[in-house]
Amino acid sequence: MKLALIGYGAMGQLVAKLAAEQGHEVSVTLRSRDSERSAEELADSLRGCEVAIDFSMSAAVTRNVKACARVDVPLVEGTTGWESQLDEVKNIVSQNDGALIYGANFSVGVQVFYRIAASAAGDGVATWRDCRLAFNSGRPG
Repeated sequence: MKLALIGYGAMGQLVAKLAAEQGHEVSVTLRSRDSERSAEELADSLRGCEVAIDFSMSAAVTRNVKACARVDVPLVEGTTGWESQLDEVKNIVSQNDGALIYGANFSVGVQVFYRIAASAAGDGVATWRDCRLAFNSGRPG
């Protein structure tokens, strides 16, 4: 799969490493030096990618969503702190018949916390087993 990475901090670097290990190609890496580029300029860079993964800055999310939507590249949004832009982002995706997956936090530690909290809310008891299951599966539920 041809990936685009938007943001090359700790998470972007980890995704690049894991993608290479799984035989995927990171064909585009957008870094902080690309922060002044417009959505149209970014869209040109993203053409031909099968998916983009964004771990950049909250201020850039709307622009990144526009860029991906313009060239029909599905986006996995891992950036935090952009919730105030959610309605605008949903409109952009909808108007362009785009695809977007986003989560509040993709870190394993937070996912473990979500699993324990969900278990505790269900019956009032959270066990180490709940934590181990969340860590092994990588997702709550």
